[in-house]
Amino acid sequence: MVDEMADFYYQLFMTMADTFHRATNQPELSADMKKFAQDFMTKFKTIQLNENQ
Repeated sequence: MVDEMADFYYQLFMTMADTFHRATNQPELSADMKKFAQDFMTKFKTIQLNENQ
């Protein structure tokens, strides 16, 4: 399912951001990655709503 794939990618991006932060101790870049993940999910949900109307 497309929504499951989007959720999987969102979780993957968030996990990657946490891993990056632990490995590099660069919280600003990690926060940018998490912001991207949130924007990705928001945009996905908006597109899904528009397609289902």
